[in-house]
Amino acid sequence: MTPRAKYTAEIAEVAKWYGVPVWAVISPEKTRTVVKARRAAAWMLRFKYGFSHERIGRIMGGKDHSTIIFAIGMHMIAAGLDGPERRYAERKAGLAARRAA
Repeated sequence: MTPRAKYTAEIAEVAKWYGVPVWAVISPEKTRTVVKARRAAAWMLRFKYGFSHERIGRIMGGKDHSTIIFAIGMHMIAAGLDGPERRYAERKAGLAARRAA
């Protein structure tokens, strides 16, 4: 199995877990479940495969790298994980100020 086939199969597995079609994960669709699946898939590509934010953006349908950083960070917040992407997402979403107050 080629590396591309491996990560594509894993994106499909994440999509299945969330009950959404694979095409939706890499589309511009913004329903809540699709966004959660997309964030989880981006996190998996970053931390399992070590892909750059830019590469993940290309895989996810041409999204900007900053969108991917935010998506990974929001997934990390939801999962209770820590890392630089989480801190970025907290700053962008205004969560750091609320949490400190």
